[in-house]
Amino acid sequence: MKAILSMIDPCGSVVKSKKFYLPFIKKNIIQTITLKDGTKVKGEPMRQNRYILEVGDYKYFVSMTGKITKLN
Repeated sequence: MKAILSMIDPCGSVVKSKKFYLPFIKKNIIQTITLKDGTKVKGEPMRQNRYILEVGDYKYFVSMTGKITKLN
C-alpha cells in the first residue's frame, strides 16, 4: 500500500511530502473448506496479523485489504 506523509503550513499548503510503501498489506487469503457432507464454505485463516495506525491521539485499524477504520 502506498502512503504519503506531508508537512503542511498553517495555510494548508504542502511544504514537504514523502512517498513510501507500507509492505504489510497483503492480498486477502480466502480458503475453500469442504465439510464432511460435501458442502463448500469460504473462510479465512484464524491467525492473521492485525495492524493499528496511530496518528497523534487517534487510532485506526488497517484491514488486510487496506481499508482504514477509526477505532473508538
